[in-house]
Amino acid sequence: MLSKEHLESLTRVWVETHLVNKMATELLSLREQYKSQSNELTAMTAAAQALRDEMYKCDAKLDAL
Repeated sequence: MLSKEHLESLTRVWVETHLVNKMATELLSLREQYKSQSNELTAMTAAAQALRDEMYKCDAKLDAL
């Protein structure tokens, strides 16, 4: 039979392991969110650059008139 101290030690290890696992899961979730946001920002930046280029083309056409 396990001693009270051994049982408490095992319980403490289980709780700590559970908390570490929970934190790791949360970190992975945040990492995925940040990757997704980064991809969205990259797409938005590309769209803004394309819009800027179109504006420059329109400005050039207006200047040519």
